[in-house]
Amino acid sequence: LRKKYIITAIGSGSILPLHRPLLALVARRCLRRADAVIAISKFTRDEIIKKIPGLAVRVVNPGIHGEEYAKATKLPLPEKVLNMRPYILSVGTIRWRKGYKRSIRAFAEVSQKFPHFKYVIIGKRHSESFFQELRRIIHELDLQEKVVFFDAIETRAELLAWYRGAELFCLFSENVNHDVEGFGIVFLEAAACGLPVVGVKHCGVEDAVEDGKNGILIGSREPKEFADAIIKILGNSMLRDSMKKESLARAEEFEWERKIDEYKDIYQNL
Repeated sequence: LRKKYIITAIGSGSILPLHRPLLALVARRCLRRADAVIAISKFTRDEIIKKIPGLAVRVVNPGIHGEEYAKATKLPLPEKVLNMRPYILSVGTIRWRKGYKRSIRAFAEVSQKFPHFKYVIIGKRHSESFFQELRRIIHELDLQEKVVFFDAIETRAELLAWYRGAELFCLFSENVNHDVEGFGIVFLEAAACGLPVVGVKHCGVEDAVEDGKNGILIGSREPKEFADAIIKILGNSMLRDSMKKESLARAEEFEWERKIDEYKDIYQNL
């Protein structure tokens, strides 16, 4: 149509085609002919450039609506959230890429230090077989009374209540066969609710978290190291309070108003 166009690269959907021979021909052509290419994280950008060296890709992270979180803090927590406390929280589809096999094993270590804590996992099931595999791990580790799944969270208000009631947010994201965590918006949602966070490096989460300030990002895929990071935060009230403040400050940097200005700049320059 001879129109100018911009491509925004969002995680796996922008990376997987570049590793599949037939699709790669089309994907590379589309990306090279675009008037601008935006990626939602440095990691996503770098994964694309590995397959298309020299391509100009600008990074614009996703944003959040700070006002939504400010309003949520004024609401009382629902009784079911209060009854679950204290707990650590993960949010994400129940699928292998979210690393629940490893985070559940990590929680088994955490539970030895903090036996009164529960682990709440919120997300819809991607496949019943994978969910049952997680159930088997939970049974093997004798965590039936401590690991709780919720897959019927229908409203933003309910989701934010679970964030607000938590002590810490964690997600053990995994990258396998180029299916990746492109950014990790849940880490920003947790930060906006004042939670310290624990995640992993070598994925898009690195753009969302200030490692060592509002949380800890581990460099391995070892549940023990993940557990140690959680224990370090939960066991140090001064560190936890500092990270809570840093999380709130971090979230402010991702207000949509700022991100919209970045997008406007790209469009206006074209």
